[in-house]
Amino acid sequence: DDLAALTGDSLPGQGPMRMLDLGCGPGTLVWKALRRGHDAFGIDLNPRKIDLARLWASAMQYPCDWLQRVDVQNAGNLAYADETFDLVTSYHVVEHVDDLRSVLYEAVRVTKRGGWIELRAPDYRMSYDTHYCMPWPRFMPPLQAKRWVAAMGRPEAGVGTFYYVTGPEVVALLESLGCRIQALLYKEHRDGKISQHQGNLVCDPIIFRSDADVSALAVELERLRAADALPDIYKTCLEFTIVAQRK
Repeated sequence: DDLAALTGDSLPGQGPMRMLDLGCGPGTLVWKALRRGHDAFGIDLNPRKIDLARLWASAMQYPCDWLQRVDVQNAGNLAYADETFDLVTSYHVVEHVDDLRSVLYEAVRVTKRGGWIELRAPDYRMSYDTHYCMPWPRFMPPLQAKRWVAAMGRPEAGVGTFYYVTGPEVVALLESLGCRIQALLYKEHRDGKISQHQGNLVCDPIIFRSDADVSALAVELERLRAADALPDIYKTCLEFTIVAQRK
């Protein structure tokens, strides 16, 4: 549905598509696409998520052969042949991969010429993180990030499980791999509301010394939050959606 809305008349054909969802988790998109008649597959690096996907399919009494539509694979080294899929999707996954270039290379490689890639992920040019659900000074180095989450009373284990991806970075990589960008859409999530727009964003970075007293900033931000006076930059989640066509 998103692809049709974002590509308009550019969407080729109206029949079933062969699809691959990167980082499919419990298979939500895969099962929905299969129910609609598409030839859908999904991969995830986490075996427990693939187990959950198959349990879900069994519980919903989907056809037995659907259980083989999801598989444990590394998105940076896909087992599929070149130009296999009409559409490759990935939703809130690319910020968790440590080798973005390899993942995008593989996504393009397995996409047919004229086929589509749709990616959605948080853009880290706003100072709010959706994984910790708290203010997050942009592009903070890991060592300082650990100090930051400790100062905010959060566990350190999540630091290093996500990476600071941005929309322009992904666009540049896709274009270098021979793709044409059909759509670039930004959504800002703030105070329970969503606003969306297209085009480049201008964001003032908040950067401080690596040896700065992050505890003092944490206390001040908590004070501002309690007073409902937290600056927008510290409570805005920025999300991008990119639709690209392989030439």
